[in-house]
Amino acid sequence: MGSHILKLTIDLIPKSCWNANIREHMAKSNWNKLQKEVLKKANNTCEICGSNKKVGCHEVWQYDDKQRTQKLKGFKAICRMCRYVEHFEMSQVLALKGYLNLNEIIKHFCEVNSVSWDEFNKHKEKVFAKWKERSGDKWKTDFGKWSEFITE
Repeated sequence: MGSHILKLTIDLIPKSCWNANIREHMAKSNWNKLQKEVLKKANNTCEICGSNKKVGCHEVWQYDDKQRTQKLKGFKAICRMCRYVEHFEMSQVLALKGYLNLNEIIKHFCEVNSVSWDEFNKHKEKVFAKWKERSGDKWKTDFGKWSEFITE
């Protein structure tokens, strides 16, 4: 991988933050409105790979390892295949249950990034090591400027 910048990466969420997404904490009508805006702005096209198949709204998080906080940075339109790459831990579970072909997801990663399977494996190992380290602690979730939408 060296200096090659990846357009599509595995983005593993610390275990203590699983299911801490804003969609679960806001009124469905607000989520639908937000999603519609994000998709319209992206012209219903995946902002990573350019696909227009099964594009949805995806949360973008920033991780502060010192404060142990994940902060919502914004949203982007991404296709289902890119989502499966970003949430590779979930994809592995779905593949074990027979719902997904993991090779197709890895192939997508390689094609989008113009890298080999070996590069995918190096990336995966690095990301899973970081995830394991982060998952050893309790993290906080900061919804940032979208906190106003929370209806708990």
